Amino acid sequence: TFHIKTGKIYLILLSVVLLTGIIGALLFKFRPFLFLLTVLVFYTPFVGIRTLKLKQKKPKLLDNLVYALGLITVIAYFYFFDWEAAKMNKTVVLSTTSVLLIHVVYDLAKTSILPNG
Repeated sequence: TFHIKTGKIYLILLSVVLLTGIIGALLFKFRPFLFLLTVLVFYTPFVGIRTLKLKQKKPKLLDNLVYALGLITVIAYFYFFDWEAAKMNKTVVLSTTSVLLIHVVYDLAKTSILPNG
């Protein structure tokens, strides 16, 4: 259907955004919050589409890599983020980080209790 086709195009374009975000983080000044947002924006639709595609099956390597990316991003964010020097609203930063963390933990828990299928 039209919705499925546009969803695939959207995910492909978000993959490009994620890739350029990773390249930008490596080559230019690393901005942890912007990188966190990039991962969060990619992570949510990716996991949604993959959940529908896999149904009750266990996640594949690609899924596990994306889960790891989300978890590593959150952990690294707390490690790199300088709460004292931050000029951003700490409530926004903490809630955004928490959303990604909760999403990843939920996805890991959900996939670890599914029957082999």
